[in-house]
Amino acid sequence: MLFAALLFLILLPSVILHSGNALSIEQMRQINSDNNIKCIAHFTLQYEQAHHGKMPKTMKDVAEYSDGLFDYFYPPIPGFSTPPDSLTNIDVIDARAGYCLVHASNFTIPTEGVGYSTKAYNSTHPPNTKILVYEKPSLWPDATVAIGLSDLTVMRLSSKDFEALKLQ
Repeated sequence: MLFAALLFLILLPSVILHSGNALSIEQMRQINSDNNIKCIAHFTLQYEQAHHGKMPKTMKDVAEYSDGLFDYFYPPIPGFSTPPDSLTNIDVIDARAGYCLVHASNFTIPTEGVGYSTKAYNSTHPPNTKILVYEKPSLWPDATVAIGLSDLTVMRLSSKDFEALKLQ
């Protein structure tokens, strides 16, 4: 619980001050979802470290490193139902989570041919940054999908750029 409160306080200024303009409700929800992805990526790296480089196979594996904070596995979207038992029952996370793990332990963004995502990646991330987690496609009206990277950053891509990554 303390971790969640600290994370909220650290990330709150980025939500309020984002680009100096008022944010739409959808943008605030996307930022919240991006923060969920950062947490899931962090838990994924904890799993990898504890298992000598082996990546988790399921969200349930990752959730075991979340200190019981299962709400990070569900996006802040109206209509995306989070049954009450989902917040306490680790066994339903894989079926109901709004995020997916990348199962190839060495999947990185290609250095050519993916348009905007390649330019953003090459300019801001170290060469061997892995993609760990992504939002389930079609969550947002603006047709974007966020991916979480092993340097604990998040990139929001167009659906077209996301599909070009062939993660699914």
